[in-house]
Amino acid sequence: QGVGGNVPARYSAKRLAADAVEVEGPAPFHAEGHSGERYIATLAGKLDAGGKIVGDSIVDLHDFITAGNLSWPAPAGRWQVMKFTHTQAPGLGQNGQVSVDGASRDCTEWFIQTVYQPHFDRFGKDFGKTIPGFFYDEPETQGDWGTELNATLKAWNVDWKKAYVAYKFGLAGEDDVAARYQYLDAFAETWGRVMYGGMADWCHQHKVISMGHFMEHGYLYVNRDYCAGDMMRLQKFSDMGGLDLVCQQMYPGTRPHDIYQTPKIASSITHVFDKKDDITMCEMFGAYGQDITYPQMKWLTDQMQVRGVNYMIPHSFNPRAPFDGDCPPYFYNGGFEPRYPLYRIYADYTS
Repeated sequence: QGVGGNVPARYSAKRLAADAVEVEGPAPFHAEGHSGERYIATLAGKLDAGGKIVGDSIVDLHDFITAGNLSWPAPAGRWQVMKFTHTQAPGLGQNGQVSVDGASRDCTEWFIQTVYQPHFDRFGKDFGKTIPGFFYDEPETQGDWGTELNATLKAWNVDWKKAYVAYKFGLAGEDDVAARYQYLDAFAETWGRVMYGGMADWCHQHKVISMGHFMEHGYLYVNRDYCAGDMMRLQKFSDMGGLDLVCQQMYPGTRPHDIYQTPKIASSITHVFDKKDDITMCEMFGAYGQDITYPQMKWLTDQMQVRGVNYMIPHSFNPRAPFDGDCPPYFYNGGFEPRYPLYRIYADYTS
């Protein structure tokens, strides 16, 4: 979702930023700069004896701001005034490109109109026939805030003020862990609903499906930069669960801790969210090389099947063959691939 390095800054993923100043009341407090394109909100919270912010004391200072200037009569006690803004998120871990923001509706709409709609405009008569759907491959979630986040928090009856403060500063007592969790959980839900729900809605309107997979190796299926910390909250909006098995990540008899359970995670997405025909997809054998054996291929396929992954997409039909080093083993290479005569045996077996 770097769109080939062509994502405008206004549509790029966002990171929540905040700064704070302590105020002793009762006293008037004045400050400038509480407006602008990247401005979100200004809150104030009372500090307890240990210097922690009391969750139930947090107030929104929106009504005390005029033309970007804050003028607030701080009540008695120690207060922390917090200004929240957003910055551009770091580039994608894979290539450094700016990523589109999946938690803001205008950004997702730009992405769909830039990437998806032109395909339909060009190949519309083939949609639902030759073209069955769109496939997303190894996206990232480098942001941690979006304009739709508050809508999710409101729908869940979560106090957005507590969630923001817990996430950036911390709260006193037991409020802290709960509110921080609510922020992170709501962000994953928002990115899933807006980006992947938006993509799926567009696909369904054009009579095709939306599917794909994230990056799962190296525990990336719990890494906030690669799946917002919760792959199930993102992929539940697609038409099936999906994963990748590439780069010699697993062989018969091995149990690499960072990846061996990902087939079950993917099929759980399909099962829990009742996806049509109970289909879970795996992109198989990518970059395993020509030296992968048929017994190894069978074992890896079995390992997927017994964990509920029942739709194999061999990473093997490649128009760039034999010049693309990323994709072997090929099952077809201009008719000269020695494995190709046996492909039917593999396909019939896994079917």
